[in-house]
Formats: sequence, structure tokens, C-alpha cells
Amino acid sequence: MKFDINDPKSVRLYKLALESDFLLFARFFFKVKNSVKMNVGMHHKVLADTLEKVYNGDIVHLIINVPPGFSKTEFVVKLFTAWCMARNPRCRFLHATYAAKLALDNSAEIKDILLTPEFQAMWPLTLKTDKRAKAQWVTEQKGAVNAAGAGGQITGFRAGYPPEDMTDEELTEALEKNPDFDPRQGFTGALLLDDLIKPDDADSEAKCGAIVKRLNGTFRSRVMFEKYTPIILLGQRISEDDPSGFLLKGGYAGKWHHLNLPAIICNATTYPKKYTHGIKINYDLPDGPLWPWKFDKPELMEYKEAKPDVYAAQYDQDPDAALIRVFQEDWWGYYSNFPPSFRDRRIYTDTAQKKEEEHDSTVFVDAALGYDGFIYILHILEGKMEAPQLRREGEDFWKKCRETGAKIRTPASVMKVEDKVSGTGLIQELVAKNVKVEGIS
Repeated sequence: MKFDINDPKSVRLYKLALESDFLLFARFFFKVKNSVKMNVGMHHKVLADTLEKVYNGDIVHLIINVPPGFSKTEFVVKLFTAWCMARNPRCRFLHATYAAKLALDNSAEIKDILLTPEFQAMWPLTLKTDKRAKAQWVTEQKGAVNAAGAGGQITGFRAGYPPEDMTDEELTEALEKNPDFDPRQGFTGALLLDDLIKPDDADSEAKCGAIVKRLNGTFRSRVMFEKYTPIILLGQRISEDDPSGFLLKGGYAGKWHHLNLPAIICNATTYPKKYTHGIKINYDLPDGPLWPWKFDKPELMEYKEAKPDVYAAQYDQDPDAALIRVFQEDWWGYYSNFPPSFRDRRIYTDTAQKKEEEHDSTVFVDAALGYDGFIYILHILEGKMEAPQLRREGEDFWKKCRETGAKIRTPASVMKVEDKVSGTGLIQELVAKNVKVEGIS
């Protein structure tokens, strides 16, 4: 039956069907909004099943990794929010992404869906605030959407809402008496975090660090009930230290359901052991391209050949593979004899921030560039050391690499030290000891 906005029976039947099936809802309103049919891929079905489990309360903390261009924002942020508002008009959503303008545009498009004649015929909602508002809008039914940039101001608003029939004091008392008390009245909204870091900033420790810090601070405090209000982190992988990697390796208390969708499905791939706080979401998909309509295998292979690092992280969802490609395995070799003189010889130093067991070690590497074009690693010093020992070891290593003889005639010319945290202090101390040292970023 074709939808007829003027036929009460048609409206009633479509309303029941769309409420019970998110994928059907998404297809219907995608066409309403864009005037073209939605090209449904295998990943849309998997996404729909997973998001329905979020709505039903079976999943609370969810990470979705999917390649760029696979309609993730359209499907998860815009259409899912609209579907939830149809089923529960009191839902309260908080949405953040890397750019404030993008977050506001997403919010506006959600509102546009709710204001379509088709939506209003099935679920009549009235906007309480200015229809042009993007940052925050509210309905007469007390539903709301608040949108902001990942680094922007999001205080004063929480995703989800408390029980309407309980005072704050009664709610606090109930939670204190019973840690398993469920204060929800069904699904009440969610925190939607979409691409918190743009790919161009993947190598920026400052920007990545700031967003990761917000996951355990600002964002964590912006849900009504941490144990029950859903948080969905959405986006492609960009580095091992991106928000997904941070959460999957235990950066945030509790475990996360993890829907990992690479551009090419390979069922033989095992779930990484390093993701100690990830709960793999299994899906029944055949080996091969995830969405052939968008990218077939030859196209993906061509892109992989042209930009292997980008493909590994953003399309294969495996940023570790991108790191491995920096130094190809067949580049490495072992030597029993090396030339006595070199074109240049330098020491490279990466200092650890702290001495504790969980932190990386400090490493001094004595590397020489041969006239044959090869780089020779002559000496390595590795260990966990604090400031006084770090300075002594650095000075001793410099002296050792400056010594020459029949075996090595070329002395080290400079020590390069990463100029941050403990490295900055090491540079200053070594300069005072007449060590030729230079800071590197």
C-alpha cells in the first residue's frame, strides 16, 4: 500500500510498521527528505539491528566503526534520532561532532524530518522553541536535541531524562539503596558522538588528547544515568590513540559493545586481543566489499595502493596496519660487519613521561647513515628512568657514541631529543654538560 497522507487507515498502518522497524523508517524518510530511494547496503541492516538493541536497552555503550562515505551520520545520527522521537516524543539527545557547524546542521536536519507532513501525520509534534534554532530545540512533549562541537560548551543539558514521578531526593535515595535500580522509563534519549576528531588531526597529540580527556570528563557527565543512558561513539578509525582506541583499551570504566565494519569483510580476521574493553558484535555478512554500490573491490584496492595508511585506518578500521607500513618488514636486515666510517651518525632519544610500569621506556638509539645508503643501528639503550638517572645515562651514552677507533671512525655528531615533558628538561641538562643536543617535535 502506498502511503496516503489523507487516508487515516494508510497513516495508521504505516505508523505501526515504521515504529516497529527502524530500517523501514530510515528508508521511508530518506526518500521523503531526499526525493530518491535509499540504496540499502548490508551494513545498513547490521546498523539497524544494533541500534534497535540500543533502543530496547540491550546495549548501553556502543562504538561503531565504519568507513567514510557509508552514510553513517545520516543513518545513526539523523534518522535514528527521528525514529526514537517518533516512538518516544520525550527523548532528549545530545549530539557532538568535531565541527560545531556540522553538529548544528545535523540537528537542523533532524528537526526538518520531524516537521515533514509525513512525520506530522503519523506523530504530530510541536516545536516549543524557534523553528530556526539549531543548537538546541525543544518540543511541547518535552523532547529535545542539543548539538555542539566536540570541543565546545555542552554544559546545562543531559541526554536522557529522569522519572517524571520521582523527586530528585527520592531518585537519589533509590539509587543509594539499590545500585541495580533502573530509573529509566524505557528509552529516554542518548549521547551521540560522531567523528569527534577529523582525520586531518589524527597526528595531533594535543587535539586528540583534549578530546580523549573530554570522554572521561565533560561527555561522561552529560548523560542522565551513566549506567543506563546510551552513549554511541561513531566514526572511522584514524589512529591507535583515537577515541575508539582509547575506549576499547580501557580508557573509560566499563566495556563497550563494538560494531566494527571494514570496507572489505574478511570473516577470517580475529578480534584484536588489545581491545580488552570491547565486546565484539558479530554479524553474518559474506566476505567481500561491504557496500559494492558505493565502492567495489577494484576501487578499494586502487585506493589502498594509492594511500595505504589512510586505507588501513579509515577503511579497514586497523590503524595498527597503517603504523606497520611506515617501516616495511623487508626493509630490515642484520649485519655481521659494518663499514668503519659513515656519512653521518646521530643519536635519537625518546623519553618516557614517567617511570611507572604502565608507561613506555626511554630509548636512546645510535644510528649511522652509510655511504651505501643503508642506515645502521649501532647501539640502543632502553629503560625506565627518572630525571637524575636520565641525565646521567644520556651523558654516558653521548660519550660512548663520541668515542672512535679502528672499528668505528665516525663519532656521533648530535643528539636529537623529543622536546616535550621529560625531554625538555633533559635537553637543558645536557646542554649544560656540553653535549651537542637539539630538540625535535
